[in-house]
Amino acid sequence: MQAIAGWTNLSETTFLLPPTQPGATYKLRIFSPRNELDFAGHPTLGSAFAALEAKRIFPTNGKIIQECGVGLVTLHVEDTHLSLTLPEPKLKVVTNETISEIEAALGRSVSRIASPVTVNTGIVWIVTYIPDAKDVLNIKPNLERLTALSNKLNVTGVTVFGDKGQSGEIEVRTFAPASGIEEDPVCGSGNGSVAAFRQHYKLLERQEMTYTANQGQKLVAMEKLSFITPKMVKLFLADRASQP
Repeated sequence: MQAIAGWTNLSETTFLLPPTQPGATYKLRIFSPRNELDFAGHPTLGSAFAALEAKRIFPTNGKIIQECGVGLVTLHVEDTHLSLTLPEPKLKVVTNETISEIEAALGRSVSRIASPVTVNTGIVWIVTYIPDAKDVLNIKPNLERLTALSNKLNVTGVTVFGDKGQSGEIEVRTFAPASGIEEDPVCGSGNGSVAAFRQHYKLLERQEMTYTANQGQKLVAMEKLSFITPKMVKLFLADRASQP
């Protein structure tokens, strides 16, 4: 499986298998070009989408239960849309030394008030806040430094976000060179980790707030994602009714 994922050289490659845990609809294994991932957002939704379209699986009471490395993940089938409930995030502060290493790798100062943390949802991201989205878009990361930092902290990579005005909308970028992904055009687990970060630091006006995240602009693959904190992550990727 890992050899196939390396050959496709995509951000993630997935394999659907029979479930081994009671209550699961299927088992999903997820691979980056270099390693297996316990969880990832877009592969989770995309694999469920494909299996539904092929009529290999069917929801029960509007739900699909995915078995993966992090355990059981619930997906919701709502009319023609899919969404998922993010695995319980675990946040951990990083040292001042690590913050300095992050700034050196990104070439930008980051917020020290809402300071970087690692967020573990089965896949671990360093989440970093730079208040102005324009500064996020202007990042030209040092990929060697990011790779070294990721390996040192045993994380997948760094997800950076900044504010776009006063609407709650944000710009997000995700870098994972240690996993063979210089920049991910759109990252579900990274965005889910940002939602947990924003709630943790009370960066949202209301704790049950819907907001939009933009990602992929620098890679000409821009996508908008919609989130409801604290746990429900709604990624409206495609309308199943519109597919041929």
